[in-house]
Amino acid sequence: MNNSLSGPIPDLHLPKLKHLNLSNNNLSGPIPPSLQKFPTSSFLGNVFLCGIPLEPCPGTSPSPSPVSPSPPNTRSFWNKLSLEEKVQSLAQHQLHPKERPLQVEGEKNPRENTAADLLRASAEVLGKGSYGTTYKAVLEDGTIVVVKRLKEVVAGKKDFEQQMELVGKVGQHQNVVPLRAYYYSKDEKLLVYDYVQLGSLSAALHGNKAAGRTPMDWETRVKIALGAARGMAYLHAEGGGKFIHGNIKSSNILISQEISACVTEFGIAQLMAPPHIHPRLIGYRAPEVLETKKPTQKSDVYSFGVLLLEMLTGKAPLRSPGREDFIEHLPRWVQSVVREEWTSEVFDVDLLKHPNIEDEMVQMLQVAMACVAVLPDQRPRMEEVVGRIEEIRNSYSDTRTSPEDKI
Repeated sequence: MNNSLSGPIPDLHLPKLKHLNLSNNNLSGPIPPSLQKFPTSSFLGNVFLCGIPLEPCPGTSPSPSPVSPSPPNTRSFWNKLSLEEKVQSLAQHQLHPKERPLQVEGEKNPRENTAADLLRASAEVLGKGSYGTTYKAVLEDGTIVVVKRLKEVVAGKKDFEQQMELVGKVGQHQNVVPLRAYYYSKDEKLLVYDYVQLGSLSAALHGNKAAGRTPMDWETRVKIALGAARGMAYLHAEGGGKFIHGNIKSSNILISQEISACVTEFGIAQLMAPPHIHPRLIGYRAPEVLETKKPTQKSDVYSFGVLLLEMLTGKAPLRSPGREDFIEHLPRWVQSVVREEWTSEVFDVDLLKHPNIEDEMVQMLQVAMACVAVLPDQRPRMEEVVGRIEEIRNSYSDTRTSPEDKI
């Protein structure tokens, strides 16, 4: 457990294996048949795992016998939608600006994709989050979109549609993933986003190094932190200063082809039932949110501070160092180390291999610690965070890079 393992579990044929604990990792996909005999506790804490003994994989039916689940490619949830009425409804809620329809890269005469295209698309499960399941859908003309199938929405249709229209208008920023369409019915609530090619910050930070993953260098981390901060500051400034993300975490920071951060899943928290917070996500939640269940802009800042600490330390926001009965929050651990004046020991060992960046990392650590202040009023605004990260980047980039190489 707690080994930062990621990816699918291989079908291990080890008949003499008596005990198995793969809990609290980043494993994904179906549990192979040879391991389905082990209890649920062997697999807990892997949000993207599915199949016996956990919940069935999307597109499969529960089975009392340990049969091999289907691969996580499914069209079944689309088939639940009745095309006659629902295509028209979904088409009315497409948020593509007419001058900027979804298009295939390099296509000279793109046509606007209709809801029918979306519903006929093949869908692949990307993962399960606290708000629902996310799918990658390839439309008939080759365009790739991401569809989020929400669960436990408590907002009525009018409130849902008003919020989604606002999200569609607000999400026009280079560091924000735009909402392209949405759908609301009694049984289905769907959101359609642009597909961001390089995946999430979480995968980039915690992916399997044994699989040849190159550790993310410091300049890349600074660039992504700055982009994410700019996206968050923009969202906070829109909507009369009342707009809240509510679910900032490394898996909701996506990395574009230009190695720029794009914030996704914003504006949904207000529509959802107070979530049963997955243990992995408790580490991102501000102390007051764990009590009130109501996110604010100040709690967004706290979550962003945890995100910065995750990038600085390379560690997950919630840890169980050697003891299953002891949970350690990342901010608390960093504070304890810094208090003992062992500041350099908090940093990711992959970063310490690079020369002349420790002072810059210490300054970024100070920004992060300001964001995770226990009292909300002591935390900076996201606009201030952007300014401080820009100062840190600019004060050191001249000494390390040529002008054309600057971030």
